Amino acid sequence: MINTKQEERNIISIEAKNLVACYDKVEALRIEALKLSGRVIAVVGHNGSGKSTLIKTALGLLGNTGSLSISRTNSWGDKTTLIPEQHMAYSPERGSVFSDITVENYIKLWCRIKQNNAKYYLGEGRKYIEQLGVQPLLSKLGRNLSKGERRRVQTAVGFISNPLLFFFDEPFDGLDVRQASYLAEIMMEASTSMGLIISSHQMNVVERLADKIIVLKDGEIHACGGVEEVSRELAEKTWCLKVGSEDIAFELCIGSKEVFSDSLIHQQNRRIYFTGNNLNKAELTSWCYEIGVGEFDLEEDSPNLTDAMGYHLMKLQN
Repeated sequence: MINTKQEERNIISIEAKNLVACYDKVEALRIEALKLSGRVIAVVGHNGSGKSTLIKTALGLLGNTGSLSISRTNSWGDKTTLIPEQHMAYSPERGSVFSDITVENYIKLWCRIKQNNAKYYLGEGRKYIEQLGVQPLLSKLGRNLSKGERRRVQTAVGFISNPLLFFFDEPFDGLDVRQASYLAEIMMEASTSMGLIISSHQMNVVERLADKIIVLKDGEIHACGGVEEVSRELAEKTWCLKVGSEDIAFELCIGSKEVFSDSLIHQQNRRIYFTGNNLNKAELTSWCYEIGVGEFDLEEDSPNLTDAMGYHLMKLQN
């Protein structure tokens, strides 16, 4: 658990006003106003919502009009405006490693640039080489790496750079549950000394890491704030229906999707979860009596981020 004192050492604030970013004169991002502070900020949304565009704009990799600034405040209240070249690192979705040099020489290059010491990765930076499993890749050429291997190398290089802010674009894509959990642990540990801004579709990992969320929709901000606040804004409530057995729950889950087609519904053991803005207890209770469920418990709960985003994306598809 990260204590409050550690959290206060590393608060990242992102502010934007009248921000517009384009690709070949095609508008991809429009933010009238944004002001958000957090230790780990997640940027989420559907494919094409503008997540990568926002990251690239913040890194100065994409032309824009309007303003976008990011700052860091430490525990003494000192505020530093962050400059991409000096204070930021970036791990792109596909990874990025020079094709014609070995991974080790690529890492040495960045150690020389960022730490003025080509052997930094053998000393203080060694833990990231080991934690991310980069050691077996050191002799490989960049062009011979898989997508996942490139991402691991780029992530290690980013951490070795010791940035004040580290951007990740889909860092958990292609990872299994164990690998995603392990990377999340590394990020959580690193967040005591650097801010993180993460773009991801993996809501279960995002909910574990992030304290603030930005939800983009068609290049605009749809919701932003704390995780619970955003979850409630996307989907007002979740109802949990508990029945006598998993078999009954399975049958009810299938049947309920036709009756409550505008809700997100899933089963977990003997429980069925209904998430949506138009659900009420009376309607659900009446349905249970009508189909003869028998004994059941129905409780209201706040939606988690995974269910809230699932409901949000379902509405977009419909």
